[in-house]
Amino acid sequence: MALDNAPLGKTSDYPDRYDPALLFPVAREENRRRIGLEDGRWPWFGGDLWQA
Repeated sequence: MALDNAPLGKTSDYPDRYDPALLFPVAREENRRRIGLEDGRWPWFGGDLWQA
């Protein structure tokens, strides 16, 4: 997956409200398959902590 059109690393405005149009999907399946992670058992764990 090419990230050429991704907003990552580019200058952007700082919105004052949540805007779902700003979300950009990053597919992970292809790269996980390349390194042999196809069965859903990952050698890592974690979670996200969001704060507003």
